[in-house]
Amino acid sequence: STGVPINVVSDTSSFLWRLQAYDHAVPAGLWDEAASYASNYFSQAGFPFADFHMALIAAATGDFSALESRVAALTELVETGSLPAGPVVPAICRAARAFAEEDYAGCARLLEPMASEVVRIGGSGAQREIV
Repeated sequence: STGVPINVVSDTSSFLWRLQAYDHAVPAGLWDEAASYASNYFSQAGFPFADFHMALIAAATGDFSALESRVAALTELVETGSLPAGPVVPAICRAARAFAEEDYAGCARLLEPMASEVVRIGGSGAQREIV
């Protein structure tokens, strides 16, 4: 793609996530390619829209260490008042892991109290629909 990195990362991760969520097979290697591309961008937590999509990639590839590091950094930003989007961001990142681990009830428990706050991550309705 010749798009800007945020569009490539968000479009790729949301498209692949939707494929999986709708029970379609994701061709081998595509998640790894997405992770490889994304690793060059958005390594620091604090851009909620990117944080969510990076969490999708980490969850889908089983990189729970990266996902938990991002959640920890986001939680710290929330606690210091440095993340205007607030606690919705680490919560939906945790929910991505729960979903990837097929803990759908746990995912729902994490998302339910945040449902009205998802708009705080930014992006379009189509992007937020994933949550």
